[in-house]
Amino acid sequence: MINQINPRISVIIPIYNKENCILNTLNSVHNQTHTNFELIIIDGGSTDKSLEIIKDYNDTRLTIYAQTGKGVSSARNEGVSYAKGELIAFLDADDEWKPNYLQTIWELYQKYPYAGIYATAYEIQTETYKTEIKCTDVPEKFTGIIPSYYHAIATGPQPIITSGIAIPKKIFDKMRGFNENMRIGEDLDMWARIALEYPVAYTSAPLCTYYTNTENNHKTVIHNEEYGNIPFIDYLEHYRSIKIPLLRQMKTSHCTYHTCMYCKHRNMQQWERKKRQNDHYQKQHTIKYS
Repeated sequence: MINQINPRISVIIPIYNKENCILNTLNSVHNQTHTNFELIIIDGGSTDKSLEIIKDYNDTRLTIYAQTGKGVSSARNEGVSYAKGELIAFLDADDEWKPNYLQTIWELYQKYPYAGIYATAYEIQTETYKTEIKCTDVPEKFTGIIPSYYHAIATGPQPIITSGIAIPKKIFDKMRGFNENMRIGEDLDMWARIALEYPVAYTSAPLCTYYTNTENNHKTVIHNEEYGNIPFIDYLEHYRSIKIPLLRQMKTSHCTYHTCMYCKHRNMQQWERKKRQNDHYQKQHTIKYS
């Protein structure tokens, strides 16, 4: 049953000039098996036909707001300020959900009410291929709490993305939202701050699709030197209790956002191997006194 007065979940979609993909995104939300949600669209001043498509869409749960600030962080924060739901789900205007996505997220929320993040595995869709990305710290078929979010991101691919995550509104408000001063990495920064204080509930079912080849796509190319300067890296270094120069030496400009992520993970794995070798050497050469 649809409850427009007290929705359980608030879905936030920031949009700017996505006329070629927004209809598919809206359809993926409309077709959810969990129907007790509201859909909040924050328009950043689109100049194409995006708004026409949204206004013509037949779903009474949908509300459009004009963005007052600038940037995607501001848009998401503004969306949350209008939200009535106890759980906030984010979706980029060029990504899509499988029909059982919100139902799965809601079940995670019910089963692990003490968590700060609820997320699913995801698919990456490029122009030429589709691949599933899952947390490598848990079994192949998994539903539960990730043992350590920081260990997971340091030793495998990024397990969660913005379009595959939901956050309790009270925790989002406690964290004071996305950092609006960050041009990139604002999502990783938010997950890192939450994961310092709360568990991450996760399912390895890939229930959202992350598109990299769409129009006006901020995900497409981000230079490594920019990525190396985001506060997220500081959280990772804090977790390791050591500065990792390799993380700040990635200078190749051909890397895409995902390649940057994998470069970072490979560097972390190299560091792990060297540390194990070092620890083993010290153990073998420690003089024991009786």
